[in-house]
Amino acid sequence: MHKCIITQTWETSDKVNNGRTAENILCSLVEEVGELAKEVRIRSGNTYKKPGKDGILGEAVDVIQNALDLVRKMHPEATVEDLLEINRNKCAKWVKCEEGNKAS
Repeated sequence: MHKCIITQTWETSDKVNNGRTAENILCSLVEEVGELAKEVRIRSGNTYKKPGKDGILGEAVDVIQNALDLVRKMHPEATVEDLLEINRNKCAKWVKCEEGNKAS
């Protein structure tokens, strides 16, 4: 059965009862964003460091998982459909902004 990243992450989030708080999750999210930024700098040639084993793709997934875990913690009532609807609206706004930039 095919599951989306939201469903997989939320199912795991519901199973893990390690006492993490929203603040813990947010701190982990910020750390993962930093790791992603480092991988982007490496790929761009802006540092002497070597890429990690996860690379950009793996670090981006870590960011997504932490963000989804935070949503689950703060809004357990939210559904996948809720997130998809919010995402559709955000994407439409993003496209409108791009179209507005091209017209300038």
